[in-house]
Amino acid sequence: MTVYNNISLFEMMKENRQIKSFEKTMSILVVSNINLKSPGESIIKYVLEKELKTNINIECRKSYEISCQRCMSEHDEIILLYFESEVEDESSGQKEMAFVQEIFLKSFGISDGILYISDAVGHRAIEKRLDEVFNSHGLHLVEYYDFYLANRKNYNYGYYDMRKFVSCDCAYSVAGLFSISTVILRYLKIKHHLYKKCLILDCDNVLWGGTLEERGVDGISLDIAYPGNIYYKFQHFIKYLSKKGVILALCSKNDEEDVLNMINSHPFMLIRETNVATYRINWKNKVENILDISNELSMDLNDFVFIDDSPEEIGQVNMLLPSVHTILFDHFFKYHFVEQFQVFAYFDLNYNTEEDASRNEMYHIEKLRKQSLKKIVDEKEYIRFLQLKLTGESLNEFNRERMVQLQTRTHRANLSSRIYSHKQLEEMYQSGTKITCYKLQDRYGEYGYIALTVIEEKGRDLYIKDFYLSCRALGKNIEKEIIEHMILSCNQEITQVSIDYMETNKNLDFFHLLIKILRDMGINVHTNRIVKQIN
Repeated sequence: MTVYNNISLFEMMKENRQIKSFEKTMSILVVSNINLKSPGESIIKYVLEKELKTNINIECRKSYEISCQRCMSEHDEIILLYFESEVEDESSGQKEMAFVQEIFLKSFGISDGILYISDAVGHRAIEKRLDEVFNSHGLHLVEYYDFYLANRKNYNYGYYDMRKFVSCDCAYSVAGLFSISTVILRYLKIKHHLYKKCLILDCDNVLWGGTLEERGVDGISLDIAYPGNIYYKFQHFIKYLSKKGVILALCSKNDEEDVLNMINSHPFMLIRETNVATYRINWKNKVENILDISNELSMDLNDFVFIDDSPEEIGQVNMLLPSVHTILFDHFFKYHFVEQFQVFAYFDLNYNTEEDASRNEMYHIEKLRKQSLKKIVDEKEYIRFLQLKLTGESLNEFNRERMVQLQTRTHRANLSSRIYSHKQLEEMYQSGTKITCYKLQDRYGEYGYIALTVIEEKGRDLYIKDFYLSCRALGKNIEKEIIEHMILSCNQEITQVSIDYMETNKNLDFFHLLIKILRDMGINVHTNRIVKQIN
């Protein structure tokens, strides 16, 4: 059962008309051997726009409708979906193979990756042969999803509608089309690193049952017996997310002293104050508090997921902060929260580094730093007070995973918006490209890895291909120290620096800062302006 099973096609179309236009657009082509145009296109568009906050241009076509290279190459993403109705037919696997071969006979231009959704009984038996066909056309990044095996308990009901298949050649019910849409959604999030960073939680009837102000610490519902175990299990899952690097914040209409007492003293509380990066516990409206959290953590609003039990609070955030993804902690969600997080892939839970597990603790320490700043008026004096220590190290097997994460998490201090895989970083390093990973610490503790630079030395010219700096290190003059380290690491005196730069609505200030630092050092700067490559 998916989280969309309780929504009707009429409700979806009504809500879809209310979705605002977004700045970004993604074009998707779905090629299938069955008819998905209606209502498939509408449902897939609805799910993707609602979850990605992006305009989606989608086309659903049968394979015989694809007749030229341009049809494939003009789309950002290609999805192949195969359905075999004759489930007892031994040749179903052969028909699936013929479908894939037909795609490549009629069209060329898939180069970056593909999602292949199969609903054929013989799919697993021919997966190796399918790989050979894909590989022969230079396509190696193929993700398979076996829709039949994943949903066979619903076969012939729930996700399937044989009456619709006979009448209009579409085998899936509305619930089935929603399920296919969430598979596509998860693929896009993983491939394009479209993850959120921070989870903002209400407290009453989310972390515990009941209202703290009315019931007190002893009266709220939180233990290992029903119904308190609902909230206990939810907190256990949230603790798991925090160990995976998800930043936690609290936003609750309550008295701060009461909530902190509850968090730090209740025997069944799993989320303690040290597990939370920041909080806004007061009687202000949630929109204002979320904006404050965004400013404090130096994060964009589209990095947040907000969970609240109040439809009114959720509605207000949706209206005034549409970039924030909201989840209503209702009766359905409280029993299916694990499924919802898995289906919609809000956060990157594929990898786990040692630094991820301590991420919230790092933000907690950052609050102590900012409290010190309030006591010290002069900024330069504050920097000296912190006793910052920057260290650089070459790419290695221990820091490589953290560097991949840093690229995907860094938007403001990111020159090119390029994202390198583990393999690409290793290949560049082995070919002689100088890749340096920087760690930072101060009198309070470790910041962990905060910067990555990718540079090449060409005589007396320095080529800065990429520069990524964590927002946690911004405002501490670390940029200048890293540039000085770059210059000193070169074999000859540098007279000119060339920088790759792709302008976004977030990185312009960082770019201008680097230019100023280099020019103040008496170095000429040349900018190579790059544009985003469409898949």
